[in-house]
Amino acid sequence: MAVAVALLAMTGTTRAQLPFRSTAMVQLRFEIDTTKVAVAPAVLVHREDGPGGVTLYFLTTEHLLHPPALAAARSERSEESLDEEARLDLAVLRIVVEKSPLMPAGITLDPPGQGDSFVVVSHGSTGSQIAVPQRIGGMSDRSAVGDLEMPSIAECVGAPAFSEKGVFGIVTHCEAGKPPTITLLAGARELLRRLIPSLDLGPDGSLPVGVGN
Repeated sequence: MAVAVALLAMTGTTRAQLPFRSTAMVQLRFEIDTTKVAVAPAVLVHREDGPGGVTLYFLTTEHLLHPPALAAARSERSEESLDEEARLDLAVLRIVVEKSPLMPAGITLDPPGQGDSFVVVSHGSTGSQIAVPQRIGGMSDRSAVGDLEMPSIAECVGAPAFSEKGVFGIVTHCEAGKPPTITLLAGARELLRRLIPSLDLGPDGSLPVGVGN
């Protein structure tokens, strides 16, 4: 069974100015046996440049990536890692390419607080970026909820949520008439450390995270 993965860069922006690298946001397009296509928003959070090519690490929502696309993109995962990704509803995708102009966004394990502002960056049917301002309407240890419904044209499940410090979470639920639900990266510290070993999470993972190339 053949599975092809394509990186589709988003273009343009509406609704808000982007306070971050727009080249970090992509759409992952999975073509399965030329009969099925799955498209998932994702954000590049780390890259490693080496003599054998460029290794790109993306974050998205786990439940968007059903087998066999999931198995193809994460073929070297341990059962423990896959179980944790499913529990958190976060997926780390590792893709190796010959070269890439994409640059990672910064991430942070320090989420905004109740009432603080943030931006969800999604895409429309044409691939254009849609940046929607939100405020934290509710929080728990693992998730946060915005305060506004996302536009109907936005494909928001899997989209990154940005504070001024960087990506703090991934949208895992986005229903009509309801604000988006974001899974916090703060609850995925060990998963990120295990699956992206060269990503600097700071001494205790509680500080804003820098990015490395």
